[in-house]
Amino acid sequence: MNIEDWFKIKKYPHIGIPLTINDYKRVKGYIKNPDSVKKHSFLPFIHRELKQRKYRATNSGKNPSGKRKRAKSKPKIRDVFFASHLDSNIFSYYNTILSGAYEEYIRVKPFNKCIVAYRKIPITEGCDKYKCNIDYAKSIFAFLKQNKELEMTAMVSDVTSFFDNLSHKILKKQWTKILDKHTLPPDHYNVF
Repeated sequence: MNIEDWFKIKKYPHIGIPLTINDYKRVKGYIKNPDSVKKHSFLPFIHRELKQRKYRATNSGKNPSGKRKRAKSKPKIRDVFFASHLDSNIFSYYNTILSGAYEEYIRVKPFNKCIVAYRKIPITEGCDKYKCNIDYAKSIFAFLKQNKELEMTAMVSDVTSFFDNLSHKILKKQWTKILDKHTLPPDHYNVF
């Protein structure tokens, strides 16, 4: 059986029984039917806070074991939301549709090679391994090195809570544009 990449088996607890590989054909038939998805009732997300604490080296000497002393920083709290097992696969399938349409949309745009976030860009043409942040950083610094005579600077930024603050009106408009439609099809609208 050839399982498509969008089908994911999640082990986390949620409302309902987790999916197994044996559910693939049934789930695929349901998800690939736009009439099923347009009527689908999505379950609420389960919310969890993840706390990440960082330990930074200090300049205040070493501890008894000879290692540098470290200071605990304030924990960073990250909100994580889990979709139900079926809902997660619906999102995954529609992500595949949108990603393909998006790649096709920007393929001919002059900024195609500039957009790297949330894309699977092969390391080399035809390769099944994809670039990561390290590959992008390396190519940027190589470009800067080759163009020393020009005054250029590399900048990195991170937008706090970017996805939490997206305008749904703009998102819907761009989603429709990527699909080359005047309005979202009913199944896409329900996923949106």
